Amino acid sequence: LQVGGGKAWISSVSKVAVAGTTIDIPLAHKDELYIRSHYDAVTFSVPDAPRPDELLICVAVASGPRVHQRVGGKSVADLKAGV
Repeated sequence: LQVGGGKAWISSVSKVAVAGTTIDIPLAHKDELYIRSHYDAVTFSVPDAPRPDELLICVAVASGPRVHQRVGGKSVADLKAGV
């Protein structure tokens, strides 16, 4: 699978916490940060990680916009049109 593009900065979060803490990873469009239909987050936890000598690195990717998104702003059509 090839994603391609990736012109926008990557949304991220840093958190210092104990094992099992809930983590929210923000999502956004890969080519334009301000396309609001792609604003979302993935929430999860790993009950036994990280251990004291470990670093937990998590990545989240979505295949499209939010289902039934209701926010305005720039759209994917605007991006393709060069607006």
